Amino acid sequence: YGLSLCGSHKAIAKLIGIKVKKLRFFAFSRKTSHYICFQLLKKTGAKRDISAPKPQLKQTQEWILHNILEKLELHNAAHGFCCGRSIVTNAQPHVGAE
Repeated sequence: YGLSLCGSHKAIAKLIGIKVKKLRFFAFSRKTSHYICFQLLKKTGAKRDISAPKPQLKQTQEWILHNILEKLELHNAAHGFCCGRSIVTNAQPHVGAE
């Protein structure tokens, strides 16, 4: 997949460009929220709860997405959150089946 082997948390932190202490904080700290919580109004007038990652966590998550997750081969059965796939492409092989 073109991924570097990371044998330790130190190697992962270095690749991401953050300190080990910050990586541990994101991974293990439960004393503080890593998210900003707020509400948005839907078209219906109902409220939707949103939990958005704080900037440093978002940056780390985006690094993981672009440098690890997007490089992995997806199983053919996966359709959720996959580019070019949807509930329609998931249902298509089953059309006409009992």
